[in-house]
Amino acid sequence: MLMTRFHTIRSARTRRMVLGSLSGAAAALLAACGMGTSTGSGGEAQAAKVTQQTTLVYWTNLSGADGATMKELAERYQKETPLVTVEQIQGVNPYFDKVLSAAAAGTPPDVLGTRMPYVPFLAEQGVIADLSPRELQQLGLQAGDFEPAVWKSGEWKGKRYSIPMDLNGHMLLYNETAVRDLGGDPSKPPSTWQDWLDWSTRLTKNETHGTAYDFAGEGLVVMFMHHLHQQGGKVFDTASAAGASGGTGGGKKVAFNTPKGVAALQLLSDITQRANLPVKGGTPIELFEQRKLPTWLNGPWNLNRLARPENPAFNDLRSALAPQFDPKRPAWMAQGFQLTLPKQPKPDEAKRTAAFSLVNYLFNKGFEWSLAGKLPVSKKVLASEQFQKSADPIVKHLRLWEKYLPNATLIESHPRWVDAINALHPELTKAITRQSSPQTAIQEAERAVNAALGS
Repeated sequence: MLMTRFHTIRSARTRRMVLGSLSGAAAALLAACGMGTSTGSGGEAQAAKVTQQTTLVYWTNLSGADGATMKELAERYQKETPLVTVEQIQGVNPYFDKVLSAAAAGTPPDVLGTRMPYVPFLAEQGVIADLSPRELQQLGLQAGDFEPAVWKSGEWKGKRYSIPMDLNGHMLLYNETAVRDLGGDPSKPPSTWQDWLDWSTRLTKNETHGTAYDFAGEGLVVMFMHHLHQQGGKVFDTASAAGASGGTGGGKKVAFNTPKGVAALQLLSDITQRANLPVKGGTPIELFEQRKLPTWLNGPWNLNRLARPENPAFNDLRSALAPQFDPKRPAWMAQGFQLTLPKQPKPDEAKRTAAFSLVNYLFNKGFEWSLAGKLPVSKKVLASEQFQKSADPIVKHLRLWEKYLPNATLIESHPRWVDAINALHPELTKAITRQSSPQTAIQEAERAVNAALGS
């Protein structure tokens, strides 16, 4: 897989986004309704197209602070669009079991939010609908409003299935007072893997864990991939891909059984032992607030809580680029939240019009969504005076992620992503818990994931 790099974001566009339709019949409906590029507020223009009472079902896999923010935005939409009632579930759990069951039963949600790597999976399962080039052109959805790699992240096998909303990824959050009290120098956060290992050892004392990262289930897979990407490695062998697009992969076998894969897993295993993980006495975010977790490799979604003035860690919160394999070639892995329209067994014009309205409204609330700790993907929002001059502490912290956008690589996607994760994380877990060596765990993981992919 070619490791996709982002170009510096500078362009400011004035186009409004409108989500495309599900079928030719829906396209005809939109044409009849006169839906196209809006010169006013995109959300208001779409809301004006809703002419009859209807109910939308909106599901996402968001939880925690970002789920709460999305819930507020959907409630605001409903208030501003009184003809539409939104029945929403933020943090559907277990997500894919319920989504696939609902689709099989013929009762899918009308709007579905998901994360970037799941788009090919949902497309291959026949859950979500693609948008034709004609529909995209008719509705004014422009690739130029996004960075090319981000725009491609909503595609699979040459077709568009989703609308990107944001980007996020792991950076090093640290508590300045806690670091100083434990003997570290908060003015010099760890810049290399070795620095991170040293800090983990120095800052782990008594009930304090020197650092933490997500190391259960999919979180561990993402951490492994993050450190693999820093070395230029990859999980899936895209040479065996069929129809892969952009920064995504569709390979039938894996590519991580290499010295790079072993090194990434060895690092996570060593960090786990040095920091005495898993954390005890509370969740990582609670311990961070209590100064019992001085450093934490995690994402900007935590800013929704930590960067609030009332939070006990507010004055101590600092962030830095994630520790690097090679500081001269910095890299971090990004992914994001995307909006899709599931296929409906019985087309309903009123529901579809309302679904377009909701998605358009949410997309046009890019700045408000950034307050959930999510970096907007719209060039227009990023370049806006509202974002660039914002004094909101969440946005101020987000500028670290914006600064390093040129160094980001997109998470790999795969139509068998769920199967791959379920096969991969148990083997990785054996290494970080010292049940097996990283070398052995990587070899076993290769066999397990290849079997899951059918190779």
